[in-house]
Amino acid sequence: KVPYFVRYNACQALLLEIALIIISYFLRIFPLFELGSIIFVFTFAIIIYSIFQCIYGVEPEIPLISKSVRMQI
Repeated sequence: KVPYFVRYNACQALLLEIALIIISYFLRIFPLFELGSIIFVFTFAIIIYSIFQCIYGVEPEIPLISKSVRMQI
């Protein structure tokens, strides 16, 4: 059986990817260059934050995403 921490992080990564796909579709409909750059910076910050939280052995708390992950697991 896969450990809880691995399942939690995998599910969180999957939900983040789904959110980014939805945002990218929205940006294709309404092309706003500055908004795309801001989303890239926030995504990069979330990834760095999550990596450091995982190194410390703590579940990364990302608003809306973490709550959805806990409901899935």
